[in-house]
Amino acid sequence: MKKTSLWILLGFVLLTFLYFPSYSKYLKLKRQEERLSQDIIDLKTKIEGLKKEEALIQHDPAYLEHVMRKELGLVKPGEVVYKLVPEKTESQKSAEKQKSVSIPAAKPASA
Repeated sequence: MKKTSLWILLGFVLLTFLYFPSYSKYLKLKRQEERLSQDIIDLKTKIEGLKKEEALIQHDPAYLEHVMRKELGLVKPGEVVYKLVPEKTESQKSAEKQKSVSIPAAKPASA
């Protein structure tokens, strides 16, 4: 009786050690599959948006002009572009002062 229960216990331990790594790998692959499925959904959504934008660019001259001005910075002949630079805040000014640290002069070598 003791031999049989020992063999059963040994078999159970052996099956556990053989099964557990496979099950862990299965769970890892399942999580990876879920992540990749979500990536596919996100990419399909992005593709649809890009296709809509492509159609707008091809068929809507006003949208095309908007994109050319915004993305490429193009202007019509005779237009003058004024770019306003925001004033620096106090923290940006102090950060610039800290960056411009003076380097001390080198000491002459003694002869």
